[in-house]
Amino acid sequence: MNLKTHTVMQTGMPSTRRFAATGPKPLGAGKTSSVNLRSSASICGKSENAIALVITLLMLSVITFLAVAFLAMTARDKSAVNATLDVDVARTMSEAALARAEAQTISQMMASNDILSFDYAVSHNYIGAGPFNNGEIVYNPTNVNYDSLLYGGPLALGSKTVAWSRNIFNLFYDPRPPVFVVTNSSYPNNTDFRYWVDINRNGSFESNGLVNSLDVNGKLTDISNLCNGEPEWIGVLKYPETNHSPNNPFIGRYAFMVLPIGKTLDWNYIHNYSKLTGA
Repeated sequence: MNLKTHTVMQTGMPSTRRFAATGPKPLGAGKTSSVNLRSSASICGKSENAIALVITLLMLSVITFLAVAFLAMTARDKSAVNATLDVDVARTMSEAALARAEAQTISQMMASNDILSFDYAVSHNYIGAGPFNNGEIVYNPTNVNYDSLLYGGPLALGSKTVAWSRNIFNLFYDPRPPVFVVTNSSYPNNTDFRYWVDINRNGSFESNGLVNSLDVNGKLTDISNLCNGEPEWIGVLKYPETNHSPNNPFIGRYAFMVLPIGKTLDWNYIHNYSKLTGA
C-alpha cells in the first residue's frame, strides 16, 4: 500500500499538519447503527423485567408459605394450650375434691370428739327444703330447688323462663351446675341433666339426705332415713365469694366418695345379719 504525505500550509499558523492515509476504509466503517442500539436496549430491558417478575413471584410464594405455616403452628399451639388448661382444671378439681372430703371427715370427727366417727359419705348439693319460691324476686341463696315451684307446676329444666333464671342465680352453697348433655345426636333437643355420678350405671339417681324407705314389697313408706346415695357434682364458681351470674360462671365441678376401708374390713360392717336373726 502506497502511503502519501500531504503538507497543508495554513496562513498565520507556524506549524504544519500532516495526515497519513492508510488506504481505503471499509464501507460503513466508523458509523454506528441506531437501529441495532435500540434493538439491544429493548432486549436487555425485557430480560431485566422478566427476571424481576420471577423474583417477585418467588418472594410471594415464600411469604405465602410462611403465612400458612404460621397459621398452622398457631392453631396447633392454641389446641395445645387448651389441652393444657383442661388438664390443669381437672387436676385442680381433683385436688379440691380431696381437700373437701378430708375436711368433711375431720370435721365430723372433731364434732363428735371421736376419731372413729366416720362412715361412707359422698358429695351432694344444697337443695332447699321446700319448692322453689318463684314469687321471690330478691337474691336468696337458700331458695334453690330443681324439682318443683311454689306457685305452679314443676320447674322446666334448662328453659328460658324467669323462674329458671332466678333459680340458677341463687346458686351459692354447694351449687349444682346446670350441665345438660346430648346423649343422642339424632335428637339434639333431648338433653340429660347430669348432676350426679352414676356409680351403678342404672341410669337413675339414688338420692342423698332424707329418703323415704321402701317396704318388703318395694313400695314407699312414710318412714324416712338419712342416706348417702350417689355422688353429686359440686360446681366451682370463678369468684367463689359471690353467687352465680353471667359474670361469674362455673369453671369446673367435682364429686367425691369416701369409702372407709377400715370399716369395710370389719366383720361387723360386712353383711353381718347375725344380730338380726339372733344367731
